[in-house]
Amino acid sequence: MLLKPSTQYTAQHTNFRDLLDDFGLTQCVIEPTRQKNILDLIATNLTDQVNRIKVIPGISDHEVVYLELAVMPSYRKQPQQKIWLYNKADWAGMVKHLQPIMNRLEQAYTSPDELWLSIKQHVTEAMTIFIPKRLTKRKDSRPWISKQLHKLITKKKDLYRKCKRRGSSKLEKRYNAYRHIVQKMLRKQHTEYVNRLFTDEDKSKDELSKRFWTYVKHKRSGTISGVSPLNPLCTLHYISISIPKTLTKAGKNYGASFKCLFLVAGINWIHICFTSNNT
Repeated sequence: MLLKPSTQYTAQHTNFRDLLDDFGLTQCVIEPTRQKNILDLIATNLTDQVNRIKVIPGISDHEVVYLELAVMPSYRKQPQQKIWLYNKADWAGMVKHLQPIMNRLEQAYTSPDELWLSIKQHVTEAMTIFIPKRLTKRKDSRPWISKQLHKLITKKKDLYRKCKRRGSSKLEKRYNAYRHIVQKMLRKQHTEYVNRLFTDEDKSKDELSKRFWTYVKHKRSGTISGVSPLNPLCTLHYISISIPKTLTKAGKNYGASFKCLFLVAGINWIHICFTSNNT
């Protein structure tokens, strides 16, 4: 990135350029965005994923930087956590198992640190034996899917792979039949599960409320924000239109100026976008 010879604050701009180099960033905007100056910058370390970058007419004296970046959203899977079920623990068996061990430890160790580490090790081993545990469900888990339905889903996937590999019409019919059955059972079991969130008589009101909001939280999913990228075969065209229109507001007159953005692919008009600039 080169600096203009007439730059007033050369030291600050040089430091900013060095900062970009230190972090491996590249400034992608090379066209002026205000008069002859580049004021709107886009710095990235993914230059090979920049599909298109263009400076287009904007509002006021600033131009708009249009950027298309080929990126995929990353999702962080929720790690499963271990939950000890203390209410189902065999405390009597645990005490009977630890009692002779503790008697031997009192005579085997003299250092408090060594004694504590040995006690911690034996208690942890006893917990894994006498206290049951379970793993928390992942965010994308579906508790309404039964074992029978899970087997049908696995069978459907196997048929899909075979059908795609062999291209047999007989396999295609079997796959479509399994897909219909799985879809029907999946909807039915999901509806029954949601109904049980409100009508389960064995659960208290607080437990039902907790299960409901857990279900709502797990139904959240990541979304890709923004506008879909434009067709790379299209060309951007700009036409400025001045509309003489006088508006009376609080004793002042306003003139309206419009800029039209036309996106053309061949002879087909695909999209028209209007932006207004009040002067």
